Amino acid sequence: MMSLENWLQNGHLSRHQATVAKVQKLLGLVDRELSDAGVTGLSADGRFMHAYDAAYQLCAIALYASGYEVSKGKGHHAYTINALQYALGQGQAANTIYLSKCST
Repeated sequence: MMSLENWLQNGHLSRHQATVAKVQKLLGLVDRELSDAGVTGLSADGRFMHAYDAAYQLCAIALYASGYEVSKGKGHHAYTINALQYALGQGQAANTIYLSKCST
């Protein structure tokens, strides 16, 4: 079974010590993206991208809180999103699949 520890061993992740300041910064980005997604007159595509970016930042927070970050390189978004189900549990599998589809 795949796990964050497997991804660490394969070089896709590295250890990361989450800080309150970093999480607060990311939560600020989430708030901004959600606010931007609600701007009147913005195209559906624009609203979608802002909402997706907010969800992506929340996935990053879950990964950081689990003690990891995605290593630099290809697939950064995919690993961050796919880590959701490993960081928060298999109950997030459907959300992981949905967000993965949104990223393509």
